[in-house]
Amino acid sequence: MYYTKPGRPPELKNPRYVGVKIEKEHYDMLNEIANKKGVSVSAIIREAIAEYLKRERKLKGDNKEEDKDSSEIEEVLRRNRILKLEARLSKLWEEYRKARYVTIVRGSYPETKSIEEIVNLAKDPRMQKDKHKVDSRYYETPIETLSRKRDELLAFLEKVDVIVREALRLGANKVANEGKELSSEISKDLASILNALKDLSK
Repeated sequence: MYYTKPGRPPELKNPRYVGVKIEKEHYDMLNEIANKKGVSVSAIIREAIAEYLKRERKLKGDNKEEDKDSSEIEEVLRRNRILKLEARLSKLWEEYRKARYVTIVRGSYPETKSIEEIVNLAKDPRMQKDKHKVDSRYYETPIETLSRKRDELLAFLEKVDVIVREALRLGANKVANEGKELSSEISKDLASILNALKDLSK
């Protein structure tokens, strides 16, 4: 705020007088701006100097308050990303647990089978070529079900890997470790399926 009336409080706490020569054209432009604002040319020059110094401090990284604000904002954004990763990982855990089981209709009644049980069915010569309604959507042999589950688990692994890498980048070790745990569980089921399909292809 600028003061123009007599008896105004001092504008500067620790003033220093600096005599500066400037072009008349520049002075006329400053004078016009000062008249429009109702302040002195000196006030306009001081404002310009303050803005210049403020800009210089930013360029040199000397603006500690703004750096602090920026750091706080970055931390809030980081935590928000971590929360989103946690939500995505939690959803993947839930989807994986469901994907470990299938519902097969054999005869009149549906049966829930785990991946391990599907592997055993696929290895049973009497069941290998029988197609059953699976998850109310597919008519598959046990081998076809295993192949589909293999593809599902591979897709899960890719999604988990993305989350783990992003968590490590953000320094979210807890999320990264939980992701690695899920990746390990998926890998065990995937290895069981791949081994079974390899044996059955011989």
